[in-house]
Amino acid sequence: MNIFKNKYFLLGNLAFLLIVIPVVLFFVKNQTSTRGSAAPTSTLSFIDPTVIADQCDNSKTARLVLNPGQNVVNRVALALKWDKTKFDVVFTPNKTAFSDIAKDAVYPPEGGSMTITLTIGPDVTKAISTTTDVGTVQIKPIAPTTKVDLEVDPVNTKIFSLSGQDGAAENVLNPGGLVPLQVAITAKVCTDVTVTPTVTDTQSQTSITPTVTTQPTITSAVTPTTTAATPTSAAANQSPTCLNLASSTSSGSAPLSVTLTATGRDTDGIVSKATFNFGDGSQQDVTTGLGTASVSAQLAHTYNSGGNFTSTAVFTDNSGAVSATCSQVIAVSGAIATIPPTATPTVEIGSISPTDTPTATPTISNPGGVSVTFGLVGGIVLAIIAGIFLLAL
Repeated sequence: MNIFKNKYFLLGNLAFLLIVIPVVLFFVKNQTSTRGSAAPTSTLSFIDPTVIADQCDNSKTARLVLNPGQNVVNRVALALKWDKTKFDVVFTPNKTAFSDIAKDAVYPPEGGSMTITLTIGPDVTKAISTTTDVGTVQIKPIAPTTKVDLEVDPVNTKIFSLSGQDGAAENVLNPGGLVPLQVAITAKVCTDVTVTPTVTDTQSQTSITPTVTTQPTITSAVTPTTTAATPTSAAANQSPTCLNLASSTSSGSAPLSVTLTATGRDTDGIVSKATFNFGDGSQQDVTTGLGTASVSAQLAHTYNSGGNFTSTAVFTDNSGAVSATCSQVIAVSGAIATIPPTATPTVEIGSISPTDTPTATPTISNPGGVSVTFGLVGGIVLAIIAGIFLLAL
């Protein structure tokens, strides 16, 4: 019997190949896509989100921090922008973490912006995988103002990673995690400086002492007031503040993987714990990487069913005080379940005696006998070989 001329063998091969080939191609494509796609989970934020200065104070600074998320960062192209009529900015990079400056800081003549590119240098073992300072910004006041933003430019700022799944020029910055620095400048008359030089008249040997008084930089009248100091008792502990909760994505189909990033601070202590509630009945605490006054905590979570889930985050300080809640809504569309077909057995009813209990005996019709068996087995074997070949590709 020539098995290759058996119609069941040919039909079995055709059926299994039609099933296996699309499935294998789907997984190969999905695997390739996964290898070439980086997770945009890295964020940049200011540890102290608000700076209050006066017109005579150039000492105010703020730290800019990188949270790499799931990535291993080797290069940061940073761009800042601000209102040049209110204040100016000087950026100082953290050369301990970023030993090489690929592009020096550039301050355009028109003002109001700055760009710089920082790298870890040639030693890849120094790639950044934990929360690290990028540098500090110094605020140089110009004019009084209420809160205005010093922003990390989401268009021109880029973060690059050494992770195996990341492309060499692939930006892994999560723009949803950018938190601007709010700057407030109060009006103030700078203290007068009096210089009293001594000049000697060489003819009369008489000392002349003129007095030169510099003018204040601000001429608005200010009436000084004296306030009596009042002894105060120790202030009560202040609750920490949750500043922002950002997500890597806000919608998608189940199962949907989301990375949540929460930033917060405590004005009179340290933040010791961040608690994430994902809105689907699961909750998780984060303590690693905390223990400072200003923190950034991050967690990944997968939603396995559809629905609109309100994820929240709160911070707890070292005295047990809990912050108000930050929230983010995640819309997840449900997956469609596939119901497998139910086989209906063929039942032959034999002769039943009055004393017997009726019994249904399922039988499988096999009109082709041995030839059908060979056909099906041959089809399965070829399908497996084809699948292995395609996976190898």
